[in-house]
Amino acid sequence: MQIAKSIVPRGEIHFDASRRVGFAPLLGLALLAKAAALAALALAYNGMAEGPLRLALLAQAACHGLAIVAILDLAMRMAPTGREAFGVVLVAGVPNVLTTAVDTVAISLQVPAGRLAWFAAGAALAAAIAVRLLPREITDRPVGRMVVSPP
Repeated sequence: MQIAKSIVPRGEIHFDASRRVGFAPLLGLALLAKAAALAALALAYNGMAEGPLRLALLAQAACHGLAIVAILDLAMRMAPTGREAFGVVLVAGVPNVLTTAVDTVAISLQVPAGRLAWFAAGAALAAAIAVRLLPREITDRPVGRMVVSPP
């Protein structure tokens, strides 16, 4: 796919940004971007024009990727030394289980996609606000050795 080759990997964006911005603000911004993209998606679903809907879906996917990378960074910070892999697997799996559960309920209740997108935007906004509740021991703690893709 031509578009995918031109996009900078999301992990590298987060890694570069984390050199300049503290972890908590970066996580909050990633979640706010995800909430904004989901709200745009909800509005696009209401209009149902193909162009804005495609653009909103691309923005939502990109912001979701950035948020997931930031959340995985949080998992690495919270997990005890030597248990980071378990923390990452747990944190990566929970959103997938929740998404599947919400999708299943929404399909069975025939909830319109626009309403579901508004619900998801609200959840992402709540998560962005909840970042302020993270203790400083976690947000200020550097992650041991950071592994990144070679240049």
